[in-house]
Amino acid sequence: MLSHQVIQPTPQTTIDAGRLWFTRPATRWFEALPIGNGRLGGMVYSGDQVERIQLSESTAWSGAPATSDVSPTALQFLPRVRELLLAGRYAEAQQLAGEHLLGQPTSFGTNVPLPELQIEFTAEGETTEYTRSLDLNLALVRTEFRRNGITFTREVFASHTDDLIVVRLQSSTPGALSFKVSFSDGVVPAETSTEGHTVILQGHAFEELHSNGRQGTAFDVRARAVSEDGNIQAGADHLLVENATTATVLIGAGTSWGGETPADRPSARIEYAASSLSYDGLLLRHAEDYVPLINRVQLDLGRSDDSVRALPTDERRALLAKDGEDPELLALYFQYGRYLTIAGSREDSPLPLALQGLWNDGRASSAPWSNDFHLDINTQQNYWAAEITGLAECQYPLFRFINGLRESGRRTAAEMYGAPGWVSHTVTNAWGYSAPGSGLGWGLHVTSGIWISLQLWEHFEYNRNLGFLAEEAYPVLRDAARFFLSYLVEEPTNGWLVSGPSDSPENWYRSPDGEQCSISMGAA
Repeated sequence: MLSHQVIQPTPQTTIDAGRLWFTRPATRWFEALPIGNGRLGGMVYSGDQVERIQLSESTAWSGAPATSDVSPTALQFLPRVRELLLAGRYAEAQQLAGEHLLGQPTSFGTNVPLPELQIEFTAEGETTEYTRSLDLNLALVRTEFRRNGITFTREVFASHTDDLIVVRLQSSTPGALSFKVSFSDGVVPAETSTEGHTVILQGHAFEELHSNGRQGTAFDVRARAVSEDGNIQAGADHLLVENATTATVLIGAGTSWGGETPADRPSARIEYAASSLSYDGLLLRHAEDYVPLINRVQLDLGRSDDSVRALPTDERRALLAKDGEDPELLALYFQYGRYLTIAGSREDSPLPLALQGLWNDGRASSAPWSNDFHLDINTQQNYWAAEITGLAECQYPLFRFINGLRESGRRTAAEMYGAPGWVSHTVTNAWGYSAPGSGLGWGLHVTSGIWISLQLWEHFEYNRNLGFLAEEAYPVLRDAARFFLSYLVEEPTNGWLVSGPSDSPENWYRSPDGEQCSISMGAA
């Protein structure tokens, strides 16, 4: 059964949402465990010799705003492209559209991956009794193992309340904990320094595949070590913590997106947490913020066999793939999906979930496509479960983003189509890109704006807030409809009103004369 219930924000009253757990460290990206506070994310590898946390920040973007993305000849040649399509001369229309209608992005950009935070341990010996887990009840990654008769534990979480990633390290024997804290080399230019007990990474989101290599946000990432009994020393680009029993590493990040000063956010957050809050205080504030969200929905599909429930998550998944029965694992993955929504998109997040969510392994940003916002289906999919699983406010960053895209889309509608209202196409970025994409077969998808705007209507269907409908949803939907009323033209044979030219991304057809084409009038 699926039931909605709001729980008071007390960590002790959590529903058992379950945990994902494993008996070996992560070696590949998709084996790591994700954490996030809606803006700052990390993939936690939980190594026994080296803890790696691959960092991401939603506003670490290359590129810049532009006003020349629309082809200057688009409006002139639009009627001719339509004439050719309606006359059945599809190949000629395809060629003309490729020459005059496609977008001309100058510095589109991409969300770039930040470097890894690395914690290297000096203790030697064989590792035994190793486990790592992601507790969905508290959004907490926990690692535990034994070495030389000493139990080492590690807890990692991303606090939305305090805007930090928090790493807690502990040994069962006093003074047995020693480690080095540093940042790895990344894919974007950056320099590392230290200041007191803080290691600082500063750089720019510059890259040449999706932008011109000279534009992008500046970023500032910081990690401070705190320990009551250990000795902390700073090197030129790292910190050394020696002979501690417990220690905490506080990680913050900021960028220049939206006019912010990159260092302001992480320095202020870290300073406050280090001087005013204990680890238990940080964890409590994190739990009070997170627990009410994960607790709103519970899914009961039945109980799995006890012998299956005792297995690590990867073994349970392998059994399920071989036609096994494990209803509690299915319910666990349902809650894991909700967890990813909470971790990746919060009410005050500056940007919505991108193509890889909040997390960025560099694969999309280094591919021919970009780690951007794909509006032909991917962004919509990221939020399809928000309303129905009790996470309505997680959509608010998307709503703000759509409203900003509408402003850019008005210019594109007027310049390219001579139409009122607003339009967007297949992809957009952190800077509000609304022109067509740069390639045939995917770039001329004109219905992305009205499709993504349906998220606003769905939100109204669930909460019936007339103020939201009047002030936020209706203006967006109205202006999208105004564009299509203008964009429709009469098909001469049957008198139908059809939209076009447009394409259905990644779908092509063969014309009567044997040519492969993608654009048409009235693409589904």
